[in-house]
Amino acid sequence: MSKISRAIILALSAQNIVLSQAAHFRGAATQYDITSDADFDAQRQQLLASGSSKCAGAVSTGRNNCEALLWAPTGDHSLPCYSYGGTDDPCSLNYQNDMNGAWLYKDPSNCKSGDTFYLWDEPDTNGSSYTQAAQDWLKYSQKWASQLATMRSRGINVTTPLARFGGHGVVESNLRAFFVACGGACTDESNPAYIGVIAANPFCGQWNNPDCRDGATFAYNELASTYIKSFNLPVYITNWSYEGEDATVDKQVNAMMAIENFFPDGESGVVKRLYWLSAIDYPWGHTTGYLTNSSGGKSLGQIFEDKCDSL
Repeated sequence: MSKISRAIILALSAQNIVLSQAAHFRGAATQYDITSDADFDAQRQQLLASGSSKCAGAVSTGRNNCEALLWAPTGDHSLPCYSYGGTDDPCSLNYQNDMNGAWLYKDPSNCKSGDTFYLWDEPDTNGSSYTQAAQDWLKYSQKWASQLATMRSRGINVTTPLARFGGHGVVESNLRAFFVACGGACTDESNPAYIGVIAANPFCGQWNNPDCRDGATFAYNELASTYIKSFNLPVYITNWSYEGEDATVDKQVNAMMAIENFFPDGESGVVKRLYWLSAIDYPWGHTTGYLTNSSGGKSLGQIFEDKCDSL
């Protein structure tokens, strides 16, 4: 499913914080700045000390939205946070939010939070392609080779572009296009272009009726293909929630309950981490996936955290 556009309009009156925005792509920019570099470095150290987290979150553009949109609702500052690039996110390249090629001038050594550096979100739904993303990555990695080495020395890994899902074979085809165009550089650990994580964006929706578990199982099986497993890399589900005009908070809870289907083999499975997407579902405009929403007397953030603790 194409997900070209997203926006966020979020009011958090309980924290005396108001975030507002209107834009035409997922993860659009907000103005929210409460977290210092020291706070983010502490979060990274906590994450590395605790080991790899199976759960994480994808929030609106800018790393300072991690607090309001992920860490506060879950009460867990160790969760990795992906924030879609832009000037306030040194750990992600994004065709939409790093506009006019600004991604080429982002110094990766400034990435000091979390354990992951993210390449472009779904190039084919953001005016590019997986082949072009590979060419852009080769160019970027050569320009910033020493800085990438510095970043990696902190234990930070680089993902593939966040690959779009579709019917059978679509995600593999997208990843194959990237790796073929990148050549040996992306699989050579001594090369600045080395890729350490496979990233993919499946979603639940009415096409998965009656249960999101079916969608999660389908996505897992697609990512367990012989080709993808041949890289022997961890796989991250970089977006997961319920999408569509029929979305409700209860359907988001259903999607959360299906998370366990991404980890059928526990620690030995191909999927190592899942990011919950909290954003307006464009073009329908609903906000049912926000972790600040509530169901059954608990916030989605609490439900998400409880589910993650049970994995």
